[in-house]
Amino acid sequence: LIHNNVRKATELTLLTTGRAMIVTTIVLSAGFLVFTGASMSNILNFGVLTAIAIVTALLADFFLVPAIMAIMIHNRKDVV
Repeated sequence: LIHNNVRKATELTLLTTGRAMIVTTIVLSAGFLVFTGASMSNILNFGVLTAIAIVTALLADFFLVPAIMAIMIHNRKDVV
């Protein structure tokens, strides 16, 4: 982090790689949701649960990671 500015680092990261993360999540989720057309319930469940897990991972990347990073930087003793 430059100057320990979590807000600026998060903003810059989401503006640059955030779009790619969103597109990847949409493509992967749509791909796994194709399995909802399967006649076997275990394949259908696999597709739905995997799509939910991928979307949940994106939400965690957007909300949890910046919050954890802010806490870790705030608690650091060796701040320059």
